[in-house]
Amino acid sequence: METKTSQITQEANAFADAGMNRHVTFAMSEPAKLYDSAPVVGVWLRTDQSIRITAVQVACDKVPASEVLCSLCHAKQFTGLVDPVVISHIDTVRGVFAATGLHVDVPEGRCIYLQFRARPHAAIGQILCQIDYRRA
Repeated sequence: METKTSQITQEANAFADAGMNRHVTFAMSEPAKLYDSAPVVGVWLRTDQSIRITAVQVACDKVPASEVLCSLCHAKQFTGLVDPVVISHIDTVRGVFAATGLHVDVPEGRCIYLQFRARPHAAIGQILCQIDYRRA
């Protein structure tokens, strides 16, 4: 069986007006194997404008025996993760996590990434994430 190391899809709403809510969703298949190859998952290579993260939601396809621990962060560049800043620590409870009411500004030109703090349980087949944001 071929190992899926990173099947990440991104989708952003096409709202053009400042202040409108937008979101980016992405899925990580076989996150334990992904962790084994690279515990950092790129989400957004470079923000094209300053944004404000307003919510983060995570759901696992199975309730894991151990919860998913990771951090959503931003940095000046993805290579080397220069000048990292934590947006939200993620700790699922019964396979889900939601942080709403966030007001975390991400400057233009920053990369956004997810960094696992522990290996996800092998029984988890997929983790789905959604990041809500608006123009800062």
